[in-house]
Amino acid sequence: MPRSLSLAAFVFAAAVSIGPAGAQSLQNAERTFVVQALAQWQDTGVVVGRHPVMIRVADGRWTTDPAAGMFGPGGNPEKSGKPGYALAGSAEGMLIGRVGPYVFPVGEASSIPPGIKGRLELIINDDLQTKHGVGFTDNKGTLTVVITTFK
Repeated sequence: MPRSLSLAAFVFAAAVSIGPAGAQSLQNAERTFVVQALAQWQDTGVVVGRHPVMIRVADGRWTTDPAAGMFGPGGNPEKSGKPGYALAGSAEGMLIGRVGPYVFPVGEASSIPPGIKGRLELIINDDLQTKHGVGFTDNKGTLTVVITTFK
């Protein structure tokens, strides 16, 4: 079972110090990825580990329940994920991330400090095993995220 990290574990200074005058500029890697509401854990192709990573939502809306309307990456503030969701206790429909065994809320933006190792996967917070309804089958929409690896 994946371990959840507190949001505080993912908060770090995103500012990168360039160092003394004359230091070479740092080249950050940036990747755009579209997260589908209909699909479970989606591999972004980003390997996390040596450098800090920032995830931010650039565009999009989605829903786990078309009758409730469309929401942004923070999900539906009126519903909380139940046991069996990607991240129980976080808003239903929130953007959630996973690196190895660590599962964490992303929402509008999140960061991953160096030392957490594995491939970055993203998902909408919904019922993974259809224990509480139809799961992913009625989901709609996408979010476009920008993933920056600071070097």
